[in-house]
Amino acid sequence: MFDLTTSKGKITASAMKLAAEQEWSKITLSMIAIDSGISISVIKHIAPSKEHILDFLTAALDNEVLSKIKTTNNDQLLRDSILETIMTRFDVMQPFKKSIRSIAFDLIPNPCLVQRIFNSQKWMLEASGVSTNGMLGRLKTVGMGSIYLKVFTVWLEDEDPGMARTMAELDRSLRRAERSVKALSRSMYSFERALYMLSCRRNIKTKSGYEYEPESPSS
Repeated sequence: MFDLTTSKGKITASAMKLAAEQEWSKITLSMIAIDSGISISVIKHIAPSKEHILDFLTAALDNEVLSKIKTTNNDQLLRDSILETIMTRFDVMQPFKKSIRSIAFDLIPNPCLVQRIFNSQKWMLEASGVSTNGMLGRLKTVGMGSIYLKVFTVWLEDEDPGMARTMAELDRSLRRAERSVKALSRSMYSFERALYMLSCRRNIKTKSGYEYEPESPSS
């Protein structure tokens, strides 16, 4: 998953290796430099902090998942498509679980980690055929991010190679979210329709045959 022909890939791979051996908080950039064989001066320019390395990791995970996702079948339920995409992500992360657990236990509930997760979920939704445009799209992204965070904590403790607990929790959460999104979509449609009707009334010109309310005389 990591391109070991690049300094960025080597740095990320070394960071993950070290995270599997000890707590993330105890790992220094100097340790990563020694393990990767890349000088600290080069690391200073490529990854001046461990947060930058986490960005590399997140991007690598995103790209690996997106490369594995098949074109969405129009006949497939969106819920099933999302479930397949997120489970693919957990499959990709599975070999690195020990490292990711070390990172997560050190950072949760770090706002930066949460933001990375939300940014990734935007692409997971798009890959599943779900639009993330507009207000409703942003709400879907936030909702998916919240679901992922919850299921992610289950995955961290799920020792079953088949990830049965993880899949069951994801399925339950998606079914609940599906009902909420349908209700929200109906509410937003009614709200937008009301705004449209109000706009139409305001734009009615005072032509013959049109109803209008005379303006109150100015005082």
